[in-house]
Amino acid sequence: MSYSYHIILPAPPPLVSRGDDPGIPFRQALRYRIGRPNRLNVQVGIYWIVIHSAECSETKSAAEALQAYAATMPPERPASWHYAVDVDSTTQSVREYDTAWHAPPLNPYSIGIESAGRAKQLESDWADPYSLAMVDGQLVPLVARLCRRHRILPRLVSDDLLKEALAEVEKAGTNAAARDMARRIYSGIVTHSQVSRVFKKSDHSDPGLHFPLEGVVLQVEQLIPPVELMAMGSLAHVGGG
Repeated sequence: MSYSYHIILPAPPPLVSRGDDPGIPFRQALRYRIGRPNRLNVQVGIYWIVIHSAECSETKSAAEALQAYAATMPPERPASWHYAVDVDSTTQSVREYDTAWHAPPLNPYSIGIESAGRAKQLESDWADPYSLAMVDGQLVPLVARLCRRHRILPRLVSDDLLKEALAEVEKAGTNAAARDMARRIYSGIVTHSQVSRVFKKSDHSDPGLHFPLEGVVLQVEQLIPPVELMAMGSLAHVGGG
């Protein structure tokens, strides 16, 4: 009998097929939390989509570069996000039912999306060919799929409502009926700057004053069949603050 002393190492994990959205490359971020435990260590639901600007250049490989950065994050920067988008691609770095570290204190309750660009961009910058293609071709379809998958209403959320919401969704806990009611009342699409302004857990101002959030929300709403919007809870648009 002969023995082999060669060690066969497992193949590296594939970039595709392990994420939540078929066709979107997935590579696990270093900094994240398995599941969605809140500060009370209760597994909670998803109520918000938080849009960020990645503070990076508008390049064709921005989403891929952000994915690589999330997977090799230096120790001094404990951050992550679920998705990143650029002019022609989308990548995923944290699974939707895991917690990314992107917008405290809403991390357990939200999905974070990084958009190529910078918070300092003007309205004209967000309306240039790159940003229009990114928003229309990548961001809006992604947000619409997330809203449908998690029954998040495609609407703006006022600062007052968002502040009230955190205590209410914490109280909902694992109660399915309470979660559904909280989602109907409080869910929506917000920005990192709004989360920072309301809860004062960070000083981030992205994606900036001129990011076309209202236009994004309206486009997302148009991609969701009316019957689904009614089932989610409302056809009405809630004004942001």
